[in-house]
Amino acid sequence: MAEKNVVERKRVRKLFFVWGEQKEAAWLRKMSNQGWHLVKASLGKYHFEKGEPGDFVYQFDFSMKSTKDEAEYLKIFREAGWEFINRLGGWYYFRKPYLEGELNEIYSDRESLKQKYRKLLFFLFLTGFPLIYNFFIIFRVNGRTDFYRYFWFFNGFILIMWLYAFIRTILYMRTLTKWNGPPGDPLKKTIDQTAGVESPEERMG
Repeated sequence: MAEKNVVERKRVRKLFFVWGEQKEAAWLRKMSNQGWHLVKASLGKYHFEKGEPGDFVYQFDFSMKSTKDEAEYLKIFREAGWEFINRLGGWYYFRKPYLEGELNEIYSDRESLKQKYRKLLFFLFLTGFPLIYNFFIIFRVNGRTDFYRYFWFFNGFILIMWLYAFIRTILYMRTLTKWNGPPGDPLKKTIDQTAGVESPEERMG
């Protein structure tokens, strides 16, 4: 009997936030360089399959697409050379082989990049509204019983975390949108250094 090819898989627990997506992309690129290619991302978990080592760049896009619109959305990325991996909430994970001298980012201009994070901030605002409502309204309506006091403190803690994430996302968006394009971009240089990839200047030196 012919032996079946057994695909080696592993799962890694790791948590990134939106303001750490550059580090997330660099880490996934480093894993691909080692032959571990992402097949699925879930909250705090990354699933990999073993294959031939390759230099792949990973990019993430945020968009709350309906099932009807998603097919056309993914087609645009596919035609641009991006492989769709999976969707986590409103986040879409893509990758493509790194090509020297070519655009290896999804967004090549500031305005498009801003639009991505504006959509994310709007989503965060919508999710934060119930927290604000609970914090300022429900506790007053139901009085100061022990149950509602504990609920108020818990809701307050979640609200503080939400506010922190909202502010960090705004600051991160401002940092990213200060760049002058992919060539020589300091953020890209940081990604390459984290992933263990030498720049052309470093290779020449």
